[in-house]
Amino acid sequence: MTYRTLLVEVKGGAGFCCALAGIIALGACTDPRPRPGPPTVEVTLDANHTITSPGSILGSIYAYDEHGLDSMIVSIHSADERLIGDSTFFSSDPFETTRPLIWQVPAGMSAGTGIQVVVRVVSYIGFAAADTVFGAVGSTLR
Repeated sequence: MTYRTLLVEVKGGAGFCCALAGIIALGACTDPRPRPGPPTVEVTLDANHTITSPGSILGSIYAYDEHGLDSMIVSIHSADERLIGDSTFFSSDPFETTRPLIWQVPAGMSAGTGIQVVVRVVSYIGFAAADTVFGAVGSTLR
């Protein structure tokens, strides 16, 4: 009889251990914190400014990353390849920055020539995000 009672007690204890292990495993599957993601980048251009040749492209760039910003790469290319440029910037604020976007447009570009502006931001942990805007000489960028 004691042997049988001992078996019941062991089974009851094993059931409790299995239940406790299941609760711990279920708790381990929940996501206690958000996973890292890419930085936020936004190019805003002056809606009242018309691109002229010669002239300039005016706007601003906003970037944010909760883990820190490493670099910001600005690339500008025109359809006729007269305007090609790349610049890399490093922020003085490691998490959030707003920079002016001022780029010179060379003389001799005909009206309607397409222009592409790409801003790519890289975070300290290696994630990257980009924002792209298109426009044309003789019009505003959209």
